[in-house]
Amino acid sequence: MFYEWLSLGGIVMYVLLGASLLAVAVIIERFTFFRKIDVKQTAFLNQFYDLLKGYQIKAAEELCAEKPGPLANMSLAALSAADRPRDEIREILEDAGSKEIPVLEANLGVLATISYISPLLGLLGTVLGLIKAFQDFEKAGMGGALPGAGLFAAGIWEAMLTTAAGLTLGIVTYIISHYFHIKKEKLIIDLESSGHELVEIITENQGPR
Repeated sequence: MFYEWLSLGGIVMYVLLGASLLAVAVIIERFTFFRKIDVKQTAFLNQFYDLLKGYQIKAAEELCAEKPGPLANMSLAALSAADRPRDEIREILEDAGSKEIPVLEANLGVLATISYISPLLGLLGTVLGLIKAFQDFEKAGMGGALPGAGLFAAGIWEAMLTTAAGLTLGIVTYIISHYFHIKKEKLIIDLESSGHELVEIITENQGPR
């Protein structure tokens, strides 16, 4: 039935299928990315803070290199400025944090675009399908016989397939895109909070200046 509906929906249905496959790829990639960050972040912070409190700067740098990610990159930037005044460390961390935001937002624009255009593509497919249905209805009446209502109804429901597909894809991708947006905002807040903690612990380990 799927292949039959795909064929009846016309070229627009194939475009929606391609968009849905792209959306699935982005969803899997982003879900894996955010899950890794959630799992690693707390454990990384605990290890990193323990090393700093023990004045094991080299080991802390190696830890950042072994476990790359937004927080590790910020921590490494903080370590590179460990001997500088508090204000400079804060500025360096803010700059490092701003560079991580595009990483958190990667591919979310693709998902949002799919959620916006899918219903429009579905509507376009329906309009094209209705045009074809009216053309078929007109051709069927040229022979002198009155075309049956069944012919017209068949053309309409075939045309509506793309609207249903477009709305379904748009709704699903919008919900998932919103979920990832919330995850991204939460991670940004967590990074900001971690940045403040990094400033405190690094300046504490500087000793008297």
